[in-house]
Amino acid sequence: MVNVTMSSAYTFRCGFLCWFSRYAALNKPFSRKLYGDAVLGIDDFNVRRSKATTQFKEMREKFLGRMREYLNSGEQTMVFTDDLKNAIYLAEDNDEDIKLVAEMLTKFNSQDRKSVV
Repeated sequence: MVNVTMSSAYTFRCGFLCWFSRYAALNKPFSRKLYGDAVLGIDDFNVRRSKATTQFKEMREKFLGRMREYLNSGEQTMVFTDDLKNAIYLAEDNDEDIKLVAEMLTKFNSQDRKSVV
């Protein structure tokens, strides 16, 4: 019978964990990203965004201006799904575009609620 003291069992456990952490660090299959670009659909979004950008090459400002007019007019206009998608794809990193997309999302959501009720 082997007499194992607490310190030797602790040393064995720490030694194994240190070995395992070094092994896992060297062999990457143990770690993977849960939220990669492909899983989140970022690659597909970038492809669709580049297609929309080429499709609306010279008409980008005209399209976004028309969307602003529809939102600012007092008429009961609807935001269509394709217009919303195109506005999202054409939006750039500036306050005006982000505000426009947010307003379109709000209006789209409210008109969707009205159609359900």
